[in-house]
Amino acid sequence: MPSFKRRVGLVALAALRACGAFHVARRLTGRGLRILCYHGFSVADEHRFRPGMWIRGDSFARRLAYLRRAGHPVLPLDEALERLAHGTLPPAAVAITIDDGFAGTHSVAVPVLHAYHAPSTLYLTTYYVVQQDPVFDLAVGYLLFRTAVDTLDPRPLGVPELATPLAWKRLTAAAREATVAAIVRHGHEQLGREARARLLERLAELTAVPLAPVLESRMFHLLNEDEVRAVHAAGVAIELHTHRHATPVTAACASAELAENRRHIVRLTGREPRHFCYPSGRYGEWDPDWLSAADVRSATTTVPGFDYATTPWWQLSRFNDGESVPQLMFEAEMSGMLELIRRLRARLRGERRARDIVAPSPTRVPVATPARPRVEDRPVRIPNYAAADAVPGAAHGQPSKSDRRPVA
Repeated sequence: MPSFKRRVGLVALAALRACGAFHVARRLTGRGLRILCYHGFSVADEHRFRPGMWIRGDSFARRLAYLRRAGHPVLPLDEALERLAHGTLPPAAVAITIDDGFAGTHSVAVPVLHAYHAPSTLYLTTYYVVQQDPVFDLAVGYLLFRTAVDTLDPRPLGVPELATPLAWKRLTAAAREATVAAIVRHGHEQLGREARARLLERLAELTAVPLAPVLESRMFHLLNEDEVRAVHAAGVAIELHTHRHATPVTAACASAELAENRRHIVRLTGREPRHFCYPSGRYGEWDPDWLSAADVRSATTTVPGFDYATTPWWQLSRFNDGESVPQLMFEAEMSGMLELIRRLRARLRGERRARDIVAPSPTRVPVATPARPRVEDRPVRIPNYAAADAVPGAAHGQPSKSDRRPVA
């Protein structure tokens, strides 16, 4: 059930659409490139677990049908950025991007994209492509989301922070989130791959949620290597997203992550990736020099907004779409209505986005002030994809220390 604030907002948007404001907004924002961001495409009920991160196939088809009906040109990302830089972008153009590379990308998204002749870009993180384990963080969160037990005794899991039985149904959302986080942290920091798999089995027993359907549906698996090849053959551009979905803290760590990610993509597709998406949208922790050294031409964030000729290519905005986004809100975003509202809010608050100040380079990531150095040359943990989602739990991050070695 949408919140009262959301319902009021949708009523206001409906009124604006009825009076023709969406058409006016489209004319006023026509020079802006609309980059859409997707993550997972439901093969089961993932959209109920993380509605901000997953979308059903029929909802995705409804989005593409609207883009066609409304006359939005859908362009490959590379072409869209080139035309944006040279002033030849058609009005209200759209680029479709997909993050991570969950299995549903192949089985659900690609057939819809093919039906609408829509080009797209997949930012592929490759560790789970090679290993073919379910993303541990998401699997833990899902089992606890699905459980119907009144009392959960986590002691058999061996997590030091969880030493007493929990009245699960009476726990607050924050307490449930802390429970998920403790299990995930223990799994990544103390256990290897096989031990994490056994922990998932024990958690499934404790929650009385069958694990077999989760594994068989591959809802939390990434594409396997054959599926990556098939997605590439279907015309989807495969681009960089780091190997371990990790945020590096030094130039050496960034170089290693991007090099390993690129190596696997080239091995599977035969083409060199040149575009990049910040894992979890954490662009502030990356030095643009690291991307430039890796021959990265553009980098996308998860900051909502349109991209213009003055937008730095290392800080491109996108609209994060998912099952939690009503169709009306999607149409408001594509029309430019929400973009105008964002501009108005920023003006009223006296804000200026840093990305609006720096001019882009069409061939090289601009140089910015280096990020503050940190102590350790290793990836950091990855937080939630979408804190607003109804289900607490961490998003997938890098493997544990025991797994941090090159993967053949």
